Amino acid sequence: TSMARERVERERYVVKVLEKALKVLDEYTPHEHAFTLDALTKRTGLSKPAVYRILRTMEKNGYIRYDQTDGLYRLGLRFLELGNSVFSSTSIRKSASPYLDSIARTLKATVLVGVILDDQFAYIDKREGDSILKIPSPLGAKMAPMDSFLGLTLLAFMEPEERTRLLKLHPLRNRVQGRLRTLGEIKARLDEVKR
Repeated sequence: TSMARERVERERYVVKVLEKALKVLDEYTPHEHAFTLDALTKRTGLSKPAVYRILRTMEKNGYIRYDQTDGLYRLGLRFLELGNSVFSSTSIRKSASPYLDSIARTLKATVLVGVILDDQFAYIDKREGDSILKIPSPLGAKMAPMDSFLGLTLLAFMEPEERTRLLKLHPLRNRVQGRLRTLGEIKARLDEVKR
């Protein structure tokens, strides 16, 4: 069929070793940021020699740091540099910047900007007001939209079909400390927020 041919054609241009390296990098999250070689091998399902070669290559180029004292591989500073490039080039962030400063000053509160992209929520900018209360919000970290108040707010104002799709995509854990546990309860609460 034409779809099968199209898929084969797309695969033809995929660099398999790079795909494996990205699989290793995808294991790193804000909550899990250091791994042993054995842990990465187990989590990725790749062979130990392949994971080792990938890690050594990334270490040589500044993308991975290996700590001999604990045997853990961590992301290198090169990712911080790249992250800053992405962060400073985000057009929404640039457009919103003067307004964020003004709102944070006026309200004396923390102001956040977030987006849902590729079915994940991420904070892309933040301004701290003069308040004692500071809101921890890791910029750029991907999470399920239901894992943040701003993500929930964005869900509340989405088209119902898209909202339902995202709610089904991300398993409902006990996210809201024993309150909203079912898809129906969350949808009802989001409709309430929207009003």
